[in-house]
Amino acid sequence: MTQHMTGWRTTWALLAFMLVDFADKTVLGLAARPVMAYLGIGREQFGTASAAFFALLSVSALAVSYLTRTVRTTVLLLALALLSSAAQLPMLWPAAGFGTLPATRVLLDAAEGPAPPVATHHLHGWFEQHRRTLPTAVLLTGAVHERDALVLAAEAPRLKERCAQNRSKGPAK
Repeated sequence: MTQHMTGWRTTWALLAFMLVDFADKTVLGLAARPVMAYLGIGREQFGTASAAFFALLSVSALAVSYLTRTVRTTVLLLALALLSSAAQLPMLWPAAGFGTLPATRVLLDAAEGPAPPVATHHLHGWFEQHRRTLPTAVLLTGAVHERDALVLAAEAPRLKERCAQNRSKGPAK
């Protein structure tokens, strides 16, 4: 297999990693009402837990990105994926309460903050400098636009309902 083919396979694998890595925020938002009901919390507590996600975003991105100088990016990406996965496990236990939600959000934040720069650094090792633009664009599409696509897909039923309500009211005068 050529370096070029391996590079593109790595690109698609990292894209999948980025999509899964960032999808949890969207899923938590879509499941807000059932999660609040299950945990017996209000909107303010849920908002606090959701905002906890951003507590370490920049700090962890800078710290782990600095580690790319001494630690192989393959090892760092594996560690980030394992931390992200481990942070979501406590939410499966019925005994998990409100305190668990912000704690897991902070751990996820620590894993997801450095994911884009470390993945980009890793990806650039597979391509010559003049061939890095397209693979980088593919990778960052997963990190940036995945959220927009999922939010739009989640809002589609509501949008359809609003359009139907507006049609039943008749034309605006």
